[in-house]
Amino acid sequence: MHYQITSDNIEMSPSMEALAKDKIQVLDNKLKLIPHEEKSVRVVLNKAPDDQFEVKIRIAVRGKEYFAEDIDFKLETALIDAIQILARKLKKDKIDFISADWKEARDVKRYGAEREIKAELEEEEDEIVEDDVDSGD
Repeated sequence: MHYQITSDNIEMSPSMEALAKDKIQVLDNKLKLIPHEEKSVRVVLNKAPDDQFEVKIRIAVRGKEYFAEDIDFKLETALIDAIQILARKLKKDKIDFISADWKEARDVKRYGAEREIKAELEEEEDEIVEDDVDSGD
């Protein structure tokens, strides 16, 4: 996932950026089966009136954008609340958290062994038939 973490009115420290990436990882884990080029996130951390923090998060998944914001006295709480709002929106919109590659891998896992055994049996039958033809039986 492509991350963009900024602020309009406070100086971003490395710890603030690390906190935002760490908390956003929750969404990234839910979307881990979607290719990285199909998802991106922009986080804006700002100071709000009355010694509060404002967090705005915009996430794009497969070309569709989702937005959430929250204000709290603690930056981490505002960030967590905004992420939970986004997670609910993604779930409500029934974003397909499963990629086509995963479905294909699942089918191979489920039916691959059966197909391999069937192919091996067919090869053995073909070899037996060829041996019978060669020996004149």
